[in-house]
Amino acid sequence: MLAVLWLTVILTFIAGALSSTVRTEVEATRNQIDRERGYFLARGAIQAAALELTSPPARPEDAEKQFARRELLFEFETGTARVELQPEIAKFNLNAIPALILARLFYQLAVPEADARYLAAMIRARADKVPFQRLEELLDLPGMTPDLFYGGFRNGARRPALEDLVTLRRAGTGVDVNYAAVETLASLPGMDEHSAAIVDEVRRRRPFHNLDEAGA
Repeated sequence: MLAVLWLTVILTFIAGALSSTVRTEVEATRNQIDRERGYFLARGAIQAAALELTSPPARPEDAEKQFARRELLFEFETGTARVELQPEIAKFNLNAIPALILARLFYQLAVPEADARYLAAMIRARADKVPFQRLEELLDLPGMTPDLFYGGFRNGARRPALEDLVTLRRAGTGVDVNYAAVETLASLPGMDEHSAAIVDEVRRRRPFHNLDEAGA
């Protein structure tokens, strides 16, 4: 009788361990499926977006609807994918941006005002002496943190990454008001968070065709 009881206990432990292993494997397989589905969903959305952006509109009147679109939405059998359009003209040229605007941009990214001015002045001095060749060079500067460079969260919302707001792939110092991030708009001279929010609200309804419309 004692041997039977011990055998029952051992078999119970074996069954529990086996059940736990099976559950773990099932969860791992499910995660693998979700990861593969997400990858191909994103890849399909990018390819669909590239095709749509490079194909002429079927009707002339559709050209106006495609002007300055900021995102594309695709419905697939496996899910929905949103492609955000972020051209280089929506970003500041890191090697040309004035220190004052750069400091305002850092302030919009939750950097304390004094630290923002110091960091902006250091970057401007470095760019004037030896222009940046890669954005990752910013990580070597004192005061530049991975959270600031790669982005983080503030008040429960994702804060944009600095690498998404500056570029080395264009000339000039201006930005396209139709595509620029709200933080970028708020950094411009004469703008603040309130006016940037108004511009963002207006361009969601109707994109700006010229600077006069934006100024109005």
